[in-house]
Amino acid sequence: MRDRLGALAGIGFAILFVLSVFLIASGLPGGEDTNAIIARRYAESDRFASTLITLYSFMLAGAGLLWFLASLTLHLRRAGARAGALRALALDGGLICVMALLTAAAATAAIAASIEFGEETDIQPMVASIGWLGSVMLTIPAMIGAGIAIIAISLEILRGGLPRWLAWLGLGCAAVIILLGWAFMPMLALPLWTLAAGVALLRAQSGGSA
Repeated sequence: MRDRLGALAGIGFAILFVLSVFLIASGLPGGEDTNAIIARRYAESDRFASTLITLYSFMLAGAGLLWFLASLTLHLRRAGARAGALRALALDGGLICVMALLTAAAATAAIAASIEFGEETDIQPMVASIGWLGSVMLTIPAMIGAGIAIIAISLEILRGGLPRWLAWLGLGCAAVIILLGWAFMPMLALPLWTLAAGVALLRAQSGGSA
């Protein structure tokens, strides 16, 4: 039962990640917005509440990713994989990814909190600076950490335990998010891989139970 929950955690991560990324992208003010426009936008759309939802969504997604990677590496170890260093690298990469995701979410939440509770008269520079911080953390260190984790898992899969097509898919997705993750849309290769790996892990566990 716990193994299946770990696989479902990967599927849940894919859903929450896509939701959170699009919430962040739609919530950040434009670079040309004035102080009055930014303040009015947050006041009218209740952006403070929506950014808190995004923050908690990323927290749940991060926990799901770590649980999923742990379940995946445990399954591969049971299947006979002996590459302990790769398992450690996968978990370390996942941890880097999660920490960067939480930093990006916290940065966007800080914008809403500053407007909601602060008394700044010139908020546009603050919004631009913190917005760039969130974007950089989301598109570079988070994607590099995730790419490292996927590469390590894919190399283990090539030794057995899960279908080899998942390994080749993982290596391709890792290359995309590491090299092109900064372009936003290629980041979707990450939830694509976790969704495919979650389904493959569920099928493998069902077959093992049978």
